[in-house]
Amino acid sequence: MSGRSIAAIIPVRDAGATIEETLRSIYASSTPPDEVIVVDDGCSDRSMEIARRFPARILPSEPPGGVARARNTGAAAARGEILLFVDADVVLEPNAVRAAADALADPGVSVAVGLQSAVSPFPNAASVYKNYWLHYTYKKRAERLAVLYSSAVAIRREPFEQAGGFDPNYRTPNIEDSDLGKRLTDAGCRIAVVPEMEFRHIKRYDLSGMFRTDFRRTVGMTKVQIRDRFRRILKGNYSSIPTSFLVSCLAPWIAPPLLAAGEIFAALLFPPALVLLLNRDWIRSLAESQGARAGLLGAFFLHLDVVAVNLGVLWGIAEYAAGKKY
Repeated sequence: MSGRSIAAIIPVRDAGATIEETLRSIYASSTPPDEVIVVDDGCSDRSMEIARRFPARILPSEPPGGVARARNTGAAAARGEILLFVDADVVLEPNAVRAAADALADPGVSVAVGLQSAVSPFPNAASVYKNYWLHYTYKKRAERLAVLYSSAVAIRREPFEQAGGFDPNYRTPNIEDSDLGKRLTDAGCRIAVVPEMEFRHIKRYDLSGMFRTDFRRTVGMTKVQIRDRFRRILKGNYSSIPTSFLVSCLAPWIAPPLLAAGEIFAALLFPPALVLLLNRDWIRSLAESQGARAGLLGAFFLHLDVVAVNLGVLWGIAEYAAGKKY
């Protein structure tokens, strides 16, 4: 393990249901961080009362301004050379902190991204689908990643500060992590997915929540691309999302010309069939890992994701044109 000191930083906004489990996992690490900083981003529940039971430093985010500002507040106060950002609904596996430090012992690595467990903490279909999607996509694109997954991510202090930290214009969790990852890789930093840096995300999804999450992330990423004038995306797919899925999001646009040509049957069947064909590896992996039922439901959820992405792109363009840049 590297001899560099590690500061764990936890932004908290009303996480009373999960913060205790998060802190217990950090202090139970095989190699605990040198310091733990909890940033109160305007909590109105028992989160801080629970946090005070642990030997962590508790700081206010003044004024409360969202997760990005809270993370920056913790980073500014930290003494560690490695900044380990952990969300307040994340449970680290015992060796996760050590794995992060070991990964950053490589001078060529600036960022170590944790890998979400393949097993969802919640058994409902939407949670199983979304949880495994995050596990699968980050693992699959581990060698070609240029974004962060800030649920559990370790960053060297120097490149973090040089990049300006998280953009405080993002007041709610959205794509503030992807935005920082893009700026870091633009500066030549290497981001590594570290499978041994495993964690569980204690987040339950339902259909509407899953749809809203993917819609909002797409709105945010669309605005990032417009602000960047599409320079990075024109060089290739640098996101955590498999290229096959991104291509499949174009499938619905095949329907209008088919309908205009009078090919109603083809318009109804060809786009969804193309989505399934392009994402067959994902569906197969989901079924093999989580069961045949999960695979079948996953095929349905996949089409909802395609709709969410397309609506998110259109909404993001409209908001940007209306002057809402974030």
